[in-house]
Amino acid sequence: MIEPDGTKPRMHRIRAMAALALSFTPVFMTLAWWHGELEMFLVDATMMVAYSAVLAILAVTRSPLWAGNALCLVITAHTAAGSYLIGMSVPVATLLAPVAAMLALGPRYAWSWYIVQVGVLVALGWATQGAIQLLTPEAIVLLLCMSALFQSGIQVYYAQSERHRTALDQLVGQLEDIVLERTLDLRKEVEKRRKAQEEAIAANRAKSVFLANMSHELRTPLNAIIGYTEMASEELGESHPTVLDDLGYVLQSARHLSDVFRDLVDLSKIEAGDVEVRTSAFSLGRIASEAVEMVRPLAAARHNEIQFKDTSSEAQAWADAHHARRIVVSLLSNANKFMESGRIEVRVGSNESGSWLEVDDDGPGIAPEDQARIFEQFTQVDNSSTRRADGAGLGLAIARWLAERMTGALSVRSSPGQGSSFRLQLPAAPSRDEAFL
Repeated sequence: MIEPDGTKPRMHRIRAMAALALSFTPVFMTLAWWHGELEMFLVDATMMVAYSAVLAILAVTRSPLWAGNALCLVITAHTAAGSYLIGMSVPVATLLAPVAAMLALGPRYAWSWYIVQVGVLVALGWATQGAIQLLTPEAIVLLLCMSALFQSGIQVYYAQSERHRTALDQLVGQLEDIVLERTLDLRKEVEKRRKAQEEAIAANRAKSVFLANMSHELRTPLNAIIGYTEMASEELGESHPTVLDDLGYVLQSARHLSDVFRDLVDLSKIEAGDVEVRTSAFSLGRIASEAVEMVRPLAAARHNEIQFKDTSSEAQAWADAHHARRIVVSLLSNANKFMESGRIEVRVGSNESGSWLEVDDDGPGIAPEDQARIFEQFTQVDNSSTRRADGAGLGLAIARWLAERMTGALSVRSSPGQGSSFRLQLPAAPSRDEAFL
């Protein structure tokens, strides 16, 4: 049985009262021994064990009902023995157990223990032929007055407890209403954000599909323009230099537009998760050499010199060779795009983590606050309409994504006016996830 006002507060009160009685009992034993009252000394010693037993009952059962009634029983026995042996004060004897019951068990138990306490004292007085004077007119009047006062105290205590309980119930009800209202608002917000996220995902998917379709539709005629422009340039030869220059501009613009479409398609594939990575062991030096030869004509057109140094031709990288070549070409093209009559140096080596490649240039350099932005989509250091370098700002973003997708890394070191150095690091062995496949 658990009382409405809670178990823990009553357990604390029972523990406190038992400990208090246990601490005072040695004092009573000392006084009894001092006055030569051996019987009372033995009673106090027995009660000391009984109060300890109440604490043990509370610890074992964790029940305030059992421990509280046990405490009241011990107090009743103790006061009855004290009243009989040393003439303990009747008001004190009749109130100790009921007060303990009211604190430990509640008002209705207090009145019951008051009746039990008075009944025990009356029976003991009757049995001992008046050793306890409870049947005299004065004692009866005193008991009636004490009963009235005790009943009034119980009613006041009960009324106060009810007011506190009512106020607490109202407060709990208000808190529950607030929590319910906030929970409903939170659910609405979560649902709203979920729908917004689904709409954003759907819109992003539609954008990717649109880019892929439009790229196919536009690159097909664009390839024809590039092909026929190259054929026309070859047929004209050197006989029409002005027309040949115009065709060169057309061809350059068409190739640039084709590169932009390629980057957009790659970006849409990345966002859609359609980029496949096929890892294998390969020589990063060989891949770098191929990329250098692919970009060398573009560098010559801008009077840039490319130098290639492979210091570790035997080192193997574990990645996708096609994507690795794409990253190196992107780094070389990027370096060539931002300078003229400069030098580009490509170095390949190995360390304990795998193979690495660095592309150094004599370009304008990148400020520290801009070095993180260059790897973002559609971002260039110079975003003005008068910028000299062409491009959609996707090359480095795609390159870093591909490097990380192959469990590698792409980083940059640069200072304004002192050029830039891009470093690609690729692993030398399969990752742990691949090793278990």
